[in-house]
Amino acid sequence: MVEIRVRTSADRPGTRKPGFVNGISGFIRLFMKPMGVTLKQFFRSFKRPTTLMYPKERPDRQVELRPENRFGVEGCWDFFRGCHALDEELCVSCGLCEIICPNDAIDLVEYGGKKLPQVNQARCMFCTLCVEICPKDALGMTNDYDVSGFTREELLSTPADMIARKGDLRRPDLPPKKIEFPEIDMEGCIGCGICAKECPPGALQMFEVEGQVVEEGKKPKKKPRLTKDICVSCGICESKCPKFVIEMKGDNT
Repeated sequence: MVEIRVRTSADRPGTRKPGFVNGISGFIRLFMKPMGVTLKQFFRSFKRPTTLMYPKERPDRQVELRPENRFGVEGCWDFFRGCHALDEELCVSCGLCEIICPNDAIDLVEYGGKKLPQVNQARCMFCTLCVEICPKDALGMTNDYDVSGFTREELLSTPADMIARKGDLRRPDLPPKKIEFPEIDMEGCIGCGICAKECPPGALQMFEVEGQVVEEGKKPKKKPRLTKDICVSCGICESKCPKFVIEMKGDNT
């Protein structure tokens, strides 16, 4: 008959039994060390506040977000993703921020005679894709962390709200944007004019084709022409073309 014996902590010399304090070292480890952490935080509270009675007490974001007052990863305040800011003078109403937003948190609304983005902070996940894709660098983030309200309407960052934060607008360090311009296959173009209608800055305009023979009773054909100085390389004309004859290229002359 084979005898089976289960090994316990008693079979390992120098091992204390679980659940008991083993001498002075065990007492320090179980009681004094946690108390030391508590005392350390207590004395730190004399130098800076541990907590604030938010929202009655609000920290000064210009002071609290300094690198020496950060919490967590080194340099986490270099580009803080707070509420959005907008420079309305640079915005060309291209709508790329609305298109790329994964949560459908951005809508273009009428403001000051042009369409400007409006951000629903309740849906926004602060991914900054809208900031990165903006061709004119008109959209950015701020250190405004206070995203709260009692109604859904209070969580909407209207164009007026974002313009008011324009002075705190910050953008991440991004690689230079690749400058591309639309190249149009004139033979395949049907002259529908959708690209010119959808172009936000008006860089594409319809012009009559030179040297064409117009039959009586018919209108002359028009083809789009690009003004590169106005183009912002948004690529909307490429996406809207029904015949797919527009392609964004960097070597366009």
